[in-house]
This record gives sequence, structure tokens and C-alpha cells, in this order.
Amino acid sequence: MSGATAEFYGGVRKSFGSGSVRPLFGAGLSAIAAAVDVSGVGDDDDSSLAGYVHGGVGIDLGESLTAGIDVRLLFGSDLEIAGVSTDADYGQVALFFGINL
Repeated sequence: MSGATAEFYGGVRKSFGSGSVRPLFGAGLSAIAAAVDVSGVGDDDDSSLAGYVHGGVGIDLGESLTAGIDVRLLFGSDLEIAGVSTDADYGQVALFFGINL
């Protein structure tokens, strides 16, 4: 048995304040797809639109380098794989690094 997912998303992100530590918030839309292949049984796939929100904190490490933490929630996906109704909703925590141009 094997499975795979793919996601494409776009949205907006806003940071607040002008200090070296800035909170951020964002939201957008995501297209998510899932596929399952079971040896000897067959395969199936489905896709769905969903929404996401995220928030976190960015910290300036210098004039052109930023690091931070971001919490993201994907919600509202609706998939049917092999006749089973399910979703691909998730939550994640990520560390990020950025170069300010």
C-alpha cells in the first residue's frame, strides 16, 4: 500500500509592528489532492479545496535575515477515497528563515 498527497496554496500574510520581534497572521485557499494505491486491490484519488489560517512570530536576526515560528491550520477539505468519506485537514508548526531584500 502506498499513498501520496499534494497541495497548492495561495493567500495573504501581514506582519505587525516595526520592532525586531513582529507577530504575523495570514489566511488563504488551498487545493489538496490525495492518492492511495493498494497492491492487488486498485487505486483511488480525490481532490478538494480548503481554507487555511496561520499565525506566528518573526524575529529580525540582522538587517536582512529573519527567523521565526509559524502555526498553520488547514480546514474544510472533503475527500472520498475508496468509498470512504474523509478529509485532509491538518495542523502544523514550522520554523522559518527569510532573507529580506
